[in-house]
Amino acid sequence: RLCDFKKELREAMELLQMDPSYSERDLNVGFSGGEKKKAALALALSLKPDFLLLDEPTNHLDVETIEILEGILTQEYRSNRSLIVVTHDRAFLDTVCTRILELDRGILRSYPGNFAAYETRKNEELNAEAIANRRFDKFWAQEEVWIRKGIEARRTRNEGRVRRLEALRRERAARRERMGRVSMT
Repeated sequence: RLCDFKKELREAMELLQMDPSYSERDLNVGFSGGEKKKAALALALSLKPDFLLLDEPTNHLDVETIEILEGILTQEYRSNRSLIVVTHDRAFLDTVCTRILELDRGILRSYPGNFAAYETRKNEELNAEAIANRRFDKFWAQEEVWIRKGIEARRTRNEGRVRRLEALRRERAARRERMGRVSMT
């Protein structure tokens, strides 16, 4: 089994264009950030996991190595394995990903396609949300004007309208408060 692992590791190192002698050296001595990243990727890929989680995999890598990694991941993980990538590299996401997951204001959303498709859909959603918020704010402002004028009579309709305004105030405050609050356990 150890022989198989060493063989897989050497193959992964070759794919990433690493010197095979690196496998015999201490990574803490004399290696650049890019070499350390390649070594970590070679190890992860050589294990051939069914599920691979990569955090900023393109950091410290040159363009050629990034392209090699993109090729490996699109061939191996699109068809028969699962891959989750956390990265700021939009070009990498466009090439490798087939679905984008987003955690926004406590809600997890799933978008099929690459990063470009996600951006298009997200912009549409943000525009629709902005329109809805403007309509809500306009209605809320009208109700605030009405309440400041004073309630002419204590009719049931007016009392209901006051309760509705209080609910609108709570809803508006919750919308603004929700932004940027994250709690993870």
